[in-house]
Amino acid sequence: FSGQLMQHILKRRLKSQQIDVTRRFLKQHNISTSLSARVQRQVLGRMHDESRLTVKDVPTFSLLSAPLQHELLREIRLPHLLSHDIFRVWSSMDDHDVVIVCIEAVDNHFVMANEELFAPKSSATAAHYVISGHLEYTIHPRLCRAMLTDEVKEQVWSEVWVTEAALWVIWQHEGKMESVSSCQLLRVDAARLAAVMERCGPAAFVVKQYAVNYHRRLVMAVPPHAEYPNDLVVPYTMVSSLLSFHVSLAIFEQALLTGTLKMTEVQARAMRKEISNQVCFVNQAEGGRLERILGIAVLRVQQLSAPAFFLAQVGELVQGSVTVARVLLPASK
Repeated sequence: FSGQLMQHILKRRLKSQQIDVTRRFLKQHNISTSLSARVQRQVLGRMHDESRLTVKDVPTFSLLSAPLQHELLREIRLPHLLSHDIFRVWSSMDDHDVVIVCIEAVDNHFVMANEELFAPKSSATAAHYVISGHLEYTIHPRLCRAMLTDEVKEQVWSEVWVTEAALWVIWQHEGKMESVSSCQLLRVDAARLAAVMERCGPAAFVVKQYAVNYHRRLVMAVPPHAEYPNDLVVPYTMVSSLLSFHVSLAIFEQALLTGTLKMTEVQARAMRKEISNQVCFVNQAEGGRLERILGIAVLRVQQLSAPAFFLAQVGELVQGSVTVARVLLPASK
């Protein structure tokens, strides 16, 4: 007990000395009162904050055998990596490749409250997945491509991918990302991911095809056809719209072969026809279940000014020439 008490006393004394050095530095350099207060407040807050540990913070892990280290990293990182559709598709075709990505191209990253994750116009070198925490994304009118008149702020919570574009294109951040609370992030390094993909098997070609199509959609994302892309959203880049129907067909056949999906031969033929005609896309969702994605066209009619009018059907054209009276109000069938 006396040893623990002494250790606690020494730890508090060290913190007190560090705080004293900080205050002396700020005073000697004539730092303004407001900035000095902010610096001291953040230093005190972070000295008392118990930071989450990463693998690099635990030296004893270096004593583990390589296979056991890899198994540990796989369990920590893979579930979060597979939250993205493209890594899930890749894993369904070659799970060994994605385990290599986990080990060589992915890190766990922790940020404390009020830290800047990235700044506008800085080069993006990685994508981030928010495992937990709360961040704020700010786009300033003078520092982005979008024609904004006012500053735009968006709240970013857990289970969101940020700056995916950095993995597939040369990307500069459009806005600023700051942590509101302590956050746990998964970081996928773009250069290391590219190096892994060069060594991987045929399944990595599917990811390269996705990257090429992603780049095409990004450069085409300009008004009036789409909103300008930013660090949170690149329009029309759903995996189902960027991959060949052959990928979808392979996922479907694999599910039939392994027994994950059960259907009659008639149903299977109908599904193959839908996939080949690009009516739908079959993807592997989280948990290993399959999802069937259909494209739909939506027309939105919005009234922007008073007086309040609404559209109503008053008749139908029969055989393209005969008008038949049939009144339908909005939201009725």
